[in-house]
Order: sequence, then C-alpha cells, then structure tokens
Amino acid sequence: MNTVHFPISDMKSCILLFLAFFSSAKLNSQDKPQSSPVVVAQDSFVAAGYQVLVKTANEWNPVGTFVFPTVKMLLRYRPDVRGHFGFDEDRMSFFDVVEDVSSSISSVCEGDGKVWVGFDFYEGEGWEGYGGIGFYDPSTNRIGVLRHPALIDYSVKSMLVTDTVIYLQTVGNYELSSSVGNGVVMLNRKTLLARAVVPPGTSTLWDKDDPVNVGALYNRPIPEILSDNQFVDKSVPQYASSVLEYVRTVGLDSFMVETEQYERATRDSARTHARTAVDTVFTLTQQHRYLSVFYGNDLGIEFHLEEEMSMGFVIYDRDYHFFLNAGPYGTDARKDTVIEREEMKFSFAIRLVDFTPQKNKSGFESITLHVRIREIE
Repeated sequence: MNTVHFPISDMKSCILLFLAFFSSAKLNSQDKPQSSPVVVAQDSFVAAGYQVLVKTANEWNPVGTFVFPTVKMLLRYRPDVRGHFGFDEDRMSFFDVVEDVSSSISSVCEGDGKVWVGFDFYEGEGWEGYGGIGFYDPSTNRIGVLRHPALIDYSVKSMLVTDTVIYLQTVGNYELSSSVGNGVVMLNRKTLLARAVVPPGTSTLWDKDDPVNVGALYNRPIPEILSDNQFVDKSVPQYASSVLEYVRTVGLDSFMVETEQYERATRDSARTHARTAVDTVFTLTQQHRYLSVFYGNDLGIEFHLEEEMSMGFVIYDRDYHFFLNAGPYGTDARKDTVIEREEMKFSFAIRLVDFTPQKNKSGFESITLHVRIREIE
C-alpha cells in the first residue's frame, strides 16, 4: 500500500517553485493561477490506500475514506475495457475474468483549504481500474471525487491545485511498460474544461523493449513541464455539455461530493446483493494446525495456529497477500471475534466461534472458525 506524506513545510517551498515557473507563453490566461494556493493549517496529512489521515496527539487518525472500486463501477466509467481481455462473453462473465479493480491514492497536495488526492491503477494481467481525483475538506469533514473523462483512463502521478486550475500529471501503468497518458491535464475549476500538454514524439515513458522514451522530459515537477516550450497541446475527452452546465450551476465541490455519494451508494448496493461463494466451518487443533480454503483458482485463505499468539491468518488473493492477527495471547476464553477484510471482488468474514486459548507453550486445544466469502461485483 502506497503512503504519501505531505508536510506543510514542503508545501510552502512547492508554492514558491510553482509560481516561479509561470512565465511560459504557451499557457492561456485561464490556465495561469490568479493567486497562490491556500495552505491548510495542519502539521501534516497522510494519504494511504483509500484513506486520508491527519496527525493529532502524535497519532494518525483517518478522517476520510474513499469508496472501494467495483467491477460494475469500472464498466460504468470505462465500458471499453470489456475489449481488453479477449474473453468469450457467451462462456464467461466479465466479472469472472477481472482479478482486481483499483483506484487507490497515488499523490496528495493541499490547496483551497482542502487535501487533494490523485488516484492510480495498474492495467494488465487481469488487473484494471479507473483514475480521477478527490478531496477531503477539514472544515466540513466532507470528501468528494471527480472522474473527469480526461483522467478516467490514466493514473495521476502528481498534482498541483490553485483556486482557478487543477494541474495533473497523468501516466499509464501497464505490464512491462508505461506511457505519459494524457500528459499534464489542466482542469478549469469553474468550467471543468480540460487542456493538456504532452512531450513531443513518442508517448512511451518506459518500455522494457524500447529504448526510445520521454522519461527525461516527463519525469519532472509540473512547473518545469509547463515552462518547457517543447511540449505540445493534446486533445483530451471532455464532459458532455449538460454535465458542464450542471457543474456551473452547483459548483465543483458539490458536484464532487455528489459523485462520491453515488459511488458509495453503488458500493453499498453491491454489498447488499453480494453472492456468498464460501460458507463453511473449520476446527483447528495442535495436530491439524494448517487448513486452507480455495475458491476457484484465485483466492486462498490459510489459517495458522501459533503457540505464542491466539491465532494468525494469512489471507491472499493470487500474488497479493496480507497478514491478520485475531488477538493477543491470553484473550479471555469464549470470546467471539469477527475479522473483516474487504477487497474489490471479495469480502472476508472470519469468526472465532469457539475461542479457548491455553496459557502455555503447547498452544490451543482447538479453535472453530466460521469462514464466509462474499463476491462483490
């Protein structure tokens, strides 16, 4: 899980650098900042996975959580991805061939009194996703999301926000290669019209088989790119006129909050109608310490009985894995515990039905586990 720290001390120097580079004649007047960004009066923020956290009393506390992506939302935003997998729709559903969908935080900055984040995803080998940006507003405790057509197909590598324009450096992340995506996209905050500039020549940022790339030109801070006269304009997708008119009516913040609420409602509906794929009970003893359950070829759950701890879980989905501990050694007998870990396609619920730890190095006599795995489309 990527974690991005953005201290205020770095933000101030970033603003000065940002303003110093805006002398380029290539930018239209609407693309130039009319004033400097507003800095949020906090020591530091952290963006990790799908959360924004703030440091209070020397502890990181979550203040905003963005919605986990789903296959249905992927097809809502990027319907053309059906053609990326080459599957036979008469024999297999699109949901079955997608191994993971993501739209997690890749970058963070502060502007206009908010914490802004950019989303990224990997595209290839059964993995898909969708791009965009989001914000957390500490004054209202609201979060918002923007899935602009110029951003939805690519990841956000870096970003800068002023009161007039949002600047976003996009990239495409693929198997053994990457591209400049739509280049540096400039979103007018009032109209939501987008401009973009890209380096000249190839769009290849990196490729294992192609030595010709624009890495040296593109892997630079956004202000440097905007001041480089070598970059050229690129036509990028725009919202429909009806959407643009609606944004001008309600304002960008309200539009982004509504989008986040729509994504959350869609996710909640998917959870409500999720199909139970695995529902079974296991009993572990000292003689039978390791048990596994497999769903299809992609999902595995292993249960490891450990002597010095109550219970350890290794849960993994193909190459991705993580470790969960069910509680400290010596937890009160008969205490039921529920552990949930939610990913794109699966929701894991593991319950210690009969939890009786033995306070010695011989471990436990037995533990009964109720395992439920639900598919979330």
